[in-house]
Amino acid sequence: MATSGSFSTNQVAATTKVWYWDFSWSVSSWSGNTATVSWSATARCTSGTSGQRYVGNHGFGGAINGNNISNPGGTFYKDTWVASGSCTIGGGTTFSANIWAHPYSTSYTSSGSGTWTLDNNVTTPTVTCTIGSRTETTVACSMSVTNSGNASITDRYIDIFTDSGCTNKVGTINGASGTFTGLSANTKYYCRANASNGTYRGYSSVPSTTTYAYPYCTSSPNFTIGNNVTVSFYNPLNRSIQIRMWSHANSKFMSDLITTSGTSYTFSGSSIKANLYASIPTATSSKYNIDVHYGGNKAIRNNGNTYSIIGSNKEPPTFTSFNYTDTDPLASYLTGKYGVTNPGVLVAGLSDCIFTVPVANKATSSYGATLDHYAFVWSNGSSTTSTYSSTADVSNHVYNGNSTTISVTAYDKRGQYKTVSKSVTIISPSKATGSLTTKRKNGIESTVYLNGSITYWCGDWANGSSRPNQLYNIYMQVGSGSLIDITSAFEANATSSVSGNKKTWKLNTDALLIYQGGTTGDAFATGTEYTIKFYVATGQEYNSTKYYYDKSSTVINTTYVSSGLVGLTRFKETDGLYYYGINKIPDTADSAHLQVDGGISSDGNPVFGWVKVAEWDD
Repeated sequence: MATSGSFSTNQVAATTKVWYWDFSWSVSSWSGNTATVSWSATARCTSGTSGQRYVGNHGFGGAINGNNISNPGGTFYKDTWVASGSCTIGGGTTFSANIWAHPYSTSYTSSGSGTWTLDNNVTTPTVTCTIGSRTETTVACSMSVTNSGNASITDRYIDIFTDSGCTNKVGTINGASGTFTGLSANTKYYCRANASNGTYRGYSSVPSTTTYAYPYCTSSPNFTIGNNVTVSFYNPLNRSIQIRMWSHANSKFMSDLITTSGTSYTFSGSSIKANLYASIPTATSSKYNIDVHYGGNKAIRNNGNTYSIIGSNKEPPTFTSFNYTDTDPLASYLTGKYGVTNPGVLVAGLSDCIFTVPVANKATSSYGATLDHYAFVWSNGSSTTSTYSSTADVSNHVYNGNSTTISVTAYDKRGQYKTVSKSVTIISPSKATGSLTTKRKNGIESTVYLNGSITYWCGDWANGSSRPNQLYNIYMQVGSGSLIDITSAFEANATSSVSGNKKTWKLNTDALLIYQGGTTGDAFATGTEYTIKFYVATGQEYNSTKYYYDKSSTVINTTYVSSGLVGLTRFKETDGLYYYGINKIPDTADSAHLQVDGGISSDGNPVFGWVKVAEWDD
């Protein structure tokens, strides 16, 4: 195979001048697989000066690639062309050259020949590049020359880059295959192969690949404490990894390092339960992460997933009991349980209780929660709270409840709670009631009677106490005046009776006289209307101290003192005339009444006069 060649003819001499000829050829251009071959024949002489004539030409000829050439004669000059030309030959074609010359006459002939096979056209090699296996830091690659470009391949290389333009080269393989090492994880790389045939260098396309990331957590769902939770991983090479759960709350680890492989792992709810609770002492939820360790690398992914205390996993504080004491003296005296813890019988609307959580019964938390406060509740009464203490009794005062259940609730700072309730006996006595009326004597006079009755609750407590509710005072109030105690007079003019838990005092008819000052004092003016209110106070006396059940604040009845329903009055004026009025004292200056004019004569006999009837407007 060749793209050029040459030969020389034999040397001849008739004299001292030895002559011969050189023939040379070369490919001057290619067109596809077709070559243009240029050739020339040059006269040579072993002595003398180039360009000088030494002999005459007695003939020159031959054939180039089958095409005859000839020189009819002339003069030979040393080192000058005697013939030249070109021909078109296909690549890989064998061709020959044969020339002869007669520098002298007769038999002095110089001749020679040669045969060559023309090379094919040399082109750029065709190269491919294939990416093989990869890891977090390596990429395997191979190349192939699918067309050498009609020449032998002299070298092969594979390069790796971090950009598709192949400007930032980070590694080279000398040869047809190999593995790039020391690469970065989770990084995209571009590979390109090249090969040379000594004339041209061919390059492959640029395939790309991305190194694997180090294993990391891909899914860590929200979950409830106490339940199992399954987390998933990116682990395409099934590496042996170590994982650990940790909480955002105080950055606490929830588990030890756990060795596993594959793409998922299930944390047992019971194994991490206590740690999870302890990590959130003041909240009901927190975030957690899953760390994945491999080969000295730690991957932290999936920030912001939640674990929480919900549903059946609230894990409330442990709380068992509390005490209560009725602090209202009257209620305590009436029930016979004064000063006794857990009296069992309470009076609705009267009893006040101290609720106490002793240290011995304090609430506790076994899951790391911080206890916060107690809530003391007596339904329909007041609710109140006290700060939790683990070293001292915790108490609070709850007022005026009227339900049969009392309770204390222990709360921790994350809102979980435990309620302890107790059932109590509630006595609901009625307040005093009454129906009192006033009545003027003869319907018009200043003398006024109080009639009717009052009824109040008198005891018979549920726990068998013999302490009755006593009648302390009956008060009368005229208009907006002061309260006037009429108790003694009332009881002196009334009889009492008991039915069930109620005691009734009923006044004897028209027996109790009342005045503006009570049972004494100024009488009620005739012809004047008054508003009177009555109040009753009841309670219990202990060690000469009175404790009120009805605290002089209940209106028993409201009544009006008036001149009566129907009444006729007579009034004698100084002129001897008599005036009559209905339901009021006649007024001579007022024509709005019934008048009868009459008199007595000087001899004492009645004088019949006239009767004047005026229009009555009452």
